[in-house]
Amino acid sequence: QAAATSSNHLASDMFEPLYHTWLGGFMVVFILNSAWVIGAALMFVVTLSMADFTYGASMLLWGVTAMRGRRSRQAWLIAVLIPCLIVGPRDEAVPGFRRFWTAWVGMVLLAWLGWFAQFRPWPAFLQLAFDLDASKYFASCELRGSLDDVQKENSLFAFHPHGILCVGFGINGIWNKAFHDIAGSNTHFGIDKVLREDNPLMRTLADWHGSMVTLDKESMSRIMAERKNIAFVPGGFQDATCMKHGVDSTVIRRRTGFIKYALQHGYRVHPCYTFGECKSFYTCSALLRFRLWLNEYGVPAILVFGFRWLPTMPRWKVKYYSYLGKAVQMPKITQPTPKDVEHWHGVYTDSLQQLFEQHKVAAGLGPSAKLIIL
Repeated sequence: QAAATSSNHLASDMFEPLYHTWLGGFMVVFILNSAWVIGAALMFVVTLSMADFTYGASMLLWGVTAMRGRRSRQAWLIAVLIPCLIVGPRDEAVPGFRRFWTAWVGMVLLAWLGWFAQFRPWPAFLQLAFDLDASKYFASCELRGSLDDVQKENSLFAFHPHGILCVGFGINGIWNKAFHDIAGSNTHFGIDKVLREDNPLMRTLADWHGSMVTLDKESMSRIMAERKNIAFVPGGFQDATCMKHGVDSTVIRRRTGFIKYALQHGYRVHPCYTFGECKSFYTCSALLRFRLWLNEYGVPAILVFGFRWLPTMPRWKVKYYSYLGKAVQMPKITQPTPKDVEHWHGVYTDSLQQLFEQHKVAAGLGPSAKLIIL
């Protein structure tokens, strides 16, 4: 423990000149972006690199994303890895020998990192992220609004819109010290199952963070039963898929599940809207129906271009302002009817619209700007 503490102090001293600087912020955003993009890309590369020797069977590894139980996913991975080991080339003279075995070792390492290893929360890592301050990468990136209305329990924070890389939710929420301070250290951050559990690099960062959970019925029910705070993006992948550069919109019209949970537990629900999120990337809006269909299977079907030299990084000369609205207090209804859910979803949607209207000018938009509810 003493050695670990000494190592943490050494890392802190080494990075201290970068605290709250553009370069420090760039490092945090780059690492988060790389975990998101490279984690999935590496999985694709290693499985494809073995496909010619395995007759495509190596691609079956992706079946793990459709599974829920940890044991079942581990069994599936072993069932794919062993046959690949058996059919791999044995003669170094065979074309593709090194490629295959490099890929196989890579797949074993990714499988171990993603579905076998479990990392404890690493407070020093989270503190370093706070100190480097991802918000400094952007022209401006701030958390604003009714911060004095926040309570440290029994609250749900709904961030809109998703955008592509969730700048508002990520930088002004998950990795933001100010948000952690006002919402409390017990606040959980819900993210997509494929991202949290099936992306080896993002899973590692989420473990180290300590408060990032899979956004599903079981997690929400457990967290709310304990009256702990939870934050997430209701629009999910559909929000990202429908994003058009420069258009303020969010997919929420049919997203009623979180309102039902809030009613069952009598939660306070804060709408949070990030101005500037729609300018974080240039997007392709073609084949929308097909891409929305892919979303149903956990596939983020998007084609984007952000920072000129690193297209998967968000544009840094944009100003991002996340405004937190006053909470909508939901009545506690153990078995809410569809009419109950519809009514309170409407109340919440109106609150989100009012939040947008109240702050759009201060955020740099014109008086005629409108929020499109999809």
